[in-house]
Amino acid sequence: MNDHVELHFRAMTLVDVPACLALEAAVTSHPWTVESLQRAFKPYHWSCIAEREGRVVGFCVGLLVADEMSILNVAVAADQQRQGIGSQLLHRAFKACEEAGALEVFLEVRQSNESAQALYHKLDFHVVGIRENYYPRMPEGREHALIMARTI
Repeated sequence: MNDHVELHFRAMTLVDVPACLALEAAVTSHPWTVESLQRAFKPYHWSCIAEREGRVVGFCVGLLVADEMSILNVAVAADQQRQGIGSQLLHRAFKACEEAGALEVFLEVRQSNESAQALYHKLDFHVVGIRENYYPRMPEGREHALIMARTI
């Protein structure tokens, strides 16, 4: 565990894209593409990087429009999980919502991703719907997504 080494948080830059892509490819079966991640720099998008000793160990990307934010992606390096990094990234998203006057945060999570769901429930998200066959599943098929929401 590296929890004794300080974490640093900052906005994502284009220089971070390769590290974020590599991180996500290591922790998910269907990672974002370069184009998907580069959308984080378009208007209304918000992003945050977690770094430890100069290494990107987590990131979060959201879309902030009107009075709500949609969390588009949260990823934490496998060797850094269960150390509170995901929670800290999401709390920074909540702060961005408060500053922008947003009232609610939404996200989708794989129905099978129980550890992420546990984190989201701990952060006061609740299930508000299901997107059927939303995510690709290995080796084939599709998986439902739970739609979760949290009031700011």
